[in-house]
Amino acid sequence: MQSALGIVIPVGPGDQAWRGLLPQLKQAGAKDVVLSTCRSEDADAASAASDVRVVQGACGRGRQLNTGARAVAGDWLWFLHADSRIDTETRTLNAVLNQSGQDLFPAIVEKVGVEAGFEAALGA
Repeated sequence: MQSALGIVIPVGPGDQAWRGLLPQLKQAGAKDVVLSTCRSEDADAASAASDVRVVQGACGRGRQLNTGARAVAGDWLWFLHADSRIDTETRTLNAVLNQSGQDLFPAIVEKVGVEAGFEAALGA
């Protein structure tokens, strides 16, 4: 079954902060996680992480986000900084990840408490 939510994490040169985020995403039930690197050394180190895919492309946060976005299979994208931590939002993320694609946005609106007529964006 395809995950409705694809998570992209750009990894800067030499950055190791993503190591603290991956266990939280796994605990929350994330199934489609991509680390987007720009150096082969970082790609090699990230490849050792389980339950994630690693893609390598041109350096630069925007380029890495684009490379990662092309690699995920989800209907929705969630871009996270490598140093993001989601401990306090794990239950909400778990509920969102377990929604079907068509029910995903209403689930986010309900969990976040967005009022009718307003737009919402998830970010970190």
